[in-house]
Amino acid sequence: MDYDSENFLIPKILFQDEFYSELSFNDIFVYSVLKDKQIEAAEKGWIDTDGSVYLSYTIKELTKMFSCSKETMIKIMRRLEEFNLIEREREDVFMGIVFPIELTLTRCEMMKIYFGNDEENNLLVKKRLESFKIDYEEHSSKDIDYQTLLNWFTNSSDMFEFLQPRLMRYKLDNRLIFSQFVLKILNDIDNSLKLPLAVTDTNIIPGLTPGEVTIFLPPEYRKTERIQLYHQLNQLDTERRFWRNLKIFREQSGLRWFEFNQLMFSDTSDDLGEVKRAKDNFFAYKRNLKIPPQEQIEKAAKVLMIEPEDFFTKTVSDLQNF
Repeated sequence: MDYDSENFLIPKILFQDEFYSELSFNDIFVYSVLKDKQIEAAEKGWIDTDGSVYLSYTIKELTKMFSCSKETMIKIMRRLEEFNLIEREREDVFMGIVFPIELTLTRCEMMKIYFGNDEENNLLVKKRLESFKIDYEEHSSKDIDYQTLLNWFTNSSDMFEFLQPRLMRYKLDNRLIFSQFVLKILNDIDNSLKLPLAVTDTNIIPGLTPGEVTIFLPPEYRKTERIQLYHQLNQLDTERRFWRNLKIFREQSGLRWFEFNQLMFSDTSDDLGEVKRAKDNFFAYKRNLKIPPQEQIEKAAKVLMIEPEDFFTKTVSDLQNF
């Protein structure tokens, strides 16, 4: 079976890194499929003027591809964009950056963040802000007064975006006048507002999560982060490919693992302890899906009568008839 063409590789980093913990399985699945399709994109000539490969799909085409509703696909695209896994040139086009470019980073605008009483989430948000060296003024919910709340509400198209769902029942309730409603919120501010709440000169973001912190970064920085992630994922792909291909070539040769081991390490030393250490070291690389040293790669290739670069080929189907 041609593993690369019949299976989608799901990057482990999306499950292991805490930053991506809020992604759903559907988000990760869609990203993995689209990442795989970058190979086709290059063959189709979907390369922009910067030399970056992109995927040109409308939302309608994506909903058909993944058998889901338009609303579901739009939500998935927005979440992937929020976590810097994709960049969309237009609302209906998905773009994936895959080639490195040099960028100059700029500082984002100063902002105020009002934290509530959820200490665990507060700590995660602060750590994320610090990791990107984003400057901000820290405030507590106690710093929110009547005038501040009034300014936010009057400058918003829908003030209920800032409020907890339980207060939605007041949206169509005309019995409570506006000033009384504002006072009601102030009396229970931590349970009424979606906190933390970030305020910039141009925007207010309620219910700030660690994953949303990157929206305050300049677009150039977010693009750089996506490129770095792409290289991490490619490294994982390369490591898996090496051990998958080694297994295929070993099985083609008819060698069992213990026979392969004997040929690999029999001439290492006359000291059995040293031979065992060499074997353990090699299989530690295998267990952790890491690429072994070049000398071991060359020795394995010699044992299996192939070229070292064959371990890293995308598909071994053309090499399986020797």
